[in-house]
Amino acid sequence: MSFPLDIGLGTIIATVGLLLLWSISTAARRHRSMVAQIRGPPSPSWVVGHEQSFRNQDQVGDLEFQWVREYGAAFRLKGVFGEDALMVVGSTVHA
Repeated sequence: MSFPLDIGLGTIIATVGLLLLWSISTAARRHRSMVAQIRGPPSPSWVVGHEQSFRNQDQVGDLEFQWVREYGAAFRLKGVFGEDALMVVGSTVHA
């Protein structure tokens, strides 16, 4: 008994599209998980993250200096809608 192999072009395109979507989402999750493992200050809001804190500080850099003392030269911040952001601070500027 033999079964005919009748795969249309639409099926092939859909399969390739799903594989591409899966690989992109896997790479995005892997990237997010690496940044999420880094310590950082708790987010005051899921919607605006630390953006509001930056706008309400008395002097520019006050929060950053505090966080560097507490978390070190690399720490995680939250952006808009809970997106992770990595802050890396260097002690010197190279020209």
